[in-house]
Amino acid sequence: MKKIIYILSIVIVGCSPSSTDQEIISEKTTETLIDTITTDSVNNLKRTAKTTDFNTFYDNFVTVITNKDTANFNSFIHKDYGLHFIEAPGAMPMFVKIYAIENFKAINTQQSFFNLAFDGIEKTPLNDSLPQVICDDNIYSKQGCFVQETNPLNKSQIWNYSDLTDKQKQEIEVIANTITHTVVNTSNYTFYFSLIDNNWLVTFIDIRTPCSA
Repeated sequence: MKKIIYILSIVIVGCSPSSTDQEIISEKTTETLIDTITTDSVNNLKRTAKTTDFNTFYDNFVTVITNKDTANFNSFIHKDYGLHFIEAPGAMPMFVKIYAIENFKAINTQQSFFNLAFDGIEKTPLNDSLPQVICDDNIYSKQGCFVQETNPLNKSQIWNYSDLTDKQKQEIEVIANTITHTVVNTSNYTFYFSLIDNNWLVTFIDIRTPCSA
């Protein structure tokens, strides 16, 4: 199968807590957010990550999704940092930011979050290296659900391939830098988790289908 270039330019969209529409993040909002996430605070979060039972949290996270529990899912979203979805309405990926899961609508299908395809979401993740996107007979190099203490989103620096303002790129980067665990479920999506103030939170969800044009 022909390999598709998976890193392209990005557009970022935000949604304020009081709005049900998706709006462009303002420069003022971005500056305020960046001021709250310092290098020291990020390092402190990472130092405490190993003391928290991620697997127990993830089991609860999956239960909330299968039960379509809006209120409890919102407790996994940071009130200031929000949750970024990575989508691909066309050739170019797009970051969509929300503060409440009920405000999410997929760009292409307008599906709400709990109506997305979560096939295999109940699988217990294996503590193993994440599968690689190979775009061959199978999309991934191995099949299943995997978790690893790694941060491939931050390593990719994909926001630098965009026409975002410097402030918007910085916001994405500092939030991405808080990621400690990544879960790739080859049956559905990729989830990025951060430990902030001793609470596990979901900070990014990539709902793109790799290798699709």
